[in-house]
Amino acid sequence: MPTTLRRIAFACLFLAGLASPLTMSFGIRHYASMPPSEIARVTSPDRRFDAVVLKRQPPLKLMRVATEVYVVARGKTVGSKDSPIMIATRAQGVQGAWHGDRLLEIHYSSARVDGFTAMWPPRTKTTPQVEIRLIPPTGGFSFAPDDAS
Repeated sequence: MPTTLRRIAFACLFLAGLASPLTMSFGIRHYASMPPSEIARVTSPDRRFDAVVLKRQPPLKLMRVATEVYVVARGKTVGSKDSPIMIATRAQGVQGAWHGDRLLEIHYSSARVDGFTAMWPPRTKTTPQVEIRLIPPTGGFSFAPDDAS
């Protein structure tokens, strides 16, 4: 390759590298501004809290759909300041099930769980805490192939 073409190719790659933080920043802001769709809502037996399952469709088809589970006050929508108690990709069959007022089980048929917390809210003196348990399917792996070791 002639030296001039190498310099042009290097300059193009260099400029692309400089522009990548700007394009990523735009992509993240655009993704965050897309409203998620509510898949399921289950109210606790004492009718104080709702377990809400949301799906967040990414702007690009190459990105994975995120499934998020939240606990909110009954009837409230999930706000931008609320933190998910579970985040998963490639999730199927995600649903909440309350067992008593303070135990929430999250059932799923398959999922790649990227984040999870076992208590909600994390620290509080005024709101009673809710314990959260993940309940994967029995009889095998929930994400990895059965023959994986």
